[in-house]
Amino acid sequence: MPDPEPILLILDDEPIVTTTIKNYFELKGGYQVVAFHQPAEALDYLQDHPVDLIITDQMMPGMNGLEFLSRVKQIQPEAVRILLTGYAQKEDAIRAINQVGLYQYIEKPWNNDDLDLIVRNGLERKRLYTSLQARIGELQIASGEIQRLRNGLVELYLEKSTAGPGEASRELRSIVTTEIRSGARRLFHAFLAVSVLLVASVSYIVYSTFFSIRRETAGLKTELSEIKGQQLDPGEIRRLRTTLAGAPSEQIIAEYEESVCFIQGAYAFRDPATGSLLRLSSAGPDMFYTGTGFLVSSEGLIVTNRHVAEPWWADAQAQRVIQSGFRPEFRFLVAYFPHRLEPFALKARKISPTADVALLQATPVSHLPKPALLEEGKAGLSPGAPVLLIGFPLGLEAIIARASEKDLDQIPNLPNLTLEQVARELARRDLMRPYITQGHLSNVTDDLLAYDAATTMGGSGGPLFNRQGRVIGINFAVIPQLPGGSMGLPIRHALALLRSTAPRP
Repeated sequence: MPDPEPILLILDDEPIVTTTIKNYFELKGGYQVVAFHQPAEALDYLQDHPVDLIITDQMMPGMNGLEFLSRVKQIQPEAVRILLTGYAQKEDAIRAINQVGLYQYIEKPWNNDDLDLIVRNGLERKRLYTSLQARIGELQIASGEIQRLRNGLVELYLEKSTAGPGEASRELRSIVTTEIRSGARRLFHAFLAVSVLLVASVSYIVYSTFFSIRRETAGLKTELSEIKGQQLDPGEIRRLRTTLAGAPSEQIIAEYEESVCFIQGAYAFRDPATGSLLRLSSAGPDMFYTGTGFLVSSEGLIVTNRHVAEPWWADAQAQRVIQSGFRPEFRFLVAYFPHRLEPFALKARKISPTADVALLQATPVSHLPKPALLEEGKAGLSPGAPVLLIGFPLGLEAIIARASEKDLDQIPNLPNLTLEQVARELARRDLMRPYITQGHLSNVTDDLLAYDAATTMGGSGGPLFNRQGRVIGINFAVIPQLPGGSMGLPIRHALALLRSTAPRP
């Protein structure tokens, strides 16, 4: 029987918000969605209808999101709670994490893909929590049954002990032999033997245990002798150590972790006729985004995706704006390398006309890390081959999540900083560290690599290494519905760009 569809409750006093979110999840399928515009109506519904996840706005007349979620926590404490908030209301969202058990807050305007990922992760968290509670209940029942059985056995022993310790022990062994088979029950048998030892028949139990231990010791000696006979000679051990020392993961990370950079940018659309910037949201004209890139030359060339170098390229909404006559322009574009405390300015050097690949130029070129090496052959390009992926999935959110509270407390006024300021402060505290995952290639074609090394949004442009420590692909996409559905472009596309930018002899 299929699992029931999770139920989502959306609350916002603006009908356009509830309609947008409701339509999005209903079109995706697999959800039941109910929407309300008044907190009181939503609370009345929750009294009689269980839901799995709640998304509510913070700023609403009569009752804000924090007050609403406080009431929800009393009515349905298991429901996952998500808060929609404007950028200026981050302090409210941070307080909500402690006050109402908030799962996550989302800034307006939101990205539908980000919202979908947060909802799916929240529902999975609820499912795991519910499963854990069920297992705890089963363990409590089992514990009661074990206690009842133990009490019954002790009573039986006391009853039989009047006929002599030998008969009591034989009776207990008969019961244990027939009823207790698993490892856990054998442990209970040992516990019962200790209990019998404390009650009566001390000499008998000690006597039989002594010979039992002697037999087990003899068996262990035989096993140890066999193991010693199977030990490797020193030469074989040295050969294995040499082989293991060639295992690539730690060496690749040590050599090239610093070569992978966190890319942050913001762009806007300008009206050529008036010179004014188009405001696409209440937060302002600037559209912030993040991605990943990796250094491939000492002259500061960085490989990444085209949709990172030109974020409006694969954005359908942005393309409609451009077709209306507006011109995209960067407000800023920078790269942060691990252990470099200041950003490097970026500009586009070469864009592939046929693939989602681009070259960026970093300045200044001094103090750059070691460039990554690119695989020009076929090494590591077969299904089943091990791969290692480095990148910055989830952008600043993941970097902040991995930072300690002590480090974050040292950043003054963190909730009110701009995203650009947050990135600079994290870099100055040497917190810009990439996320590293391992996996195997599942499919290889001339234009696509599929693998199960985990990543998500923000990891676009990250390098995919083979076992020899050379880059064989450029991460560019992930299929959220398919576990292990990461996609990369063969590195030959980047090699073609590099050759086209090389000076002619």
